[in-house]
Amino acid sequence: MKQGARGFFVTGTDTGVGKTLIATNIAHQALLAGHSVLAATASELLNRLAACESAQALERRLRALARPDLLLVDELGYLSYDNRYADLLFRMFPAAWGCPTRAPRCFGHTGTRAHGRHRD
Repeated sequence: MKQGARGFFVTGTDTGVGKTLIATNIAHQALLAGHSVLAATASELLNRLAACESAQALERRLRALARPDLLLVDELGYLSYDNRYADLLFRMFPAAWGCPTRAPRCFGHTGTRAHGRHRD
């Protein structure tokens, strides 16, 4: 990972072609280089956020997601999410929306749907 790295995307329309393997190998190399990494599926992360019972708990959880040098979110776009989960997803990646103060230094994502082809 180079200093100032922002992110990478491993996407494709087919399952089983190695997107997760590629992203996991990048995360592994980041760990070997001394960087902190948090890796989870989008569903796992969104379920953890949705389970927060107060606004303060949600903010603490969001800050925790911003701590690692690399946040790897697997299977983003694999499932459709309702409005609540979409809002949580939007809040999970503030750097993507012009608010870098709470974002991990690098964001990795894998998914099976091509960008621009997600259902509303």
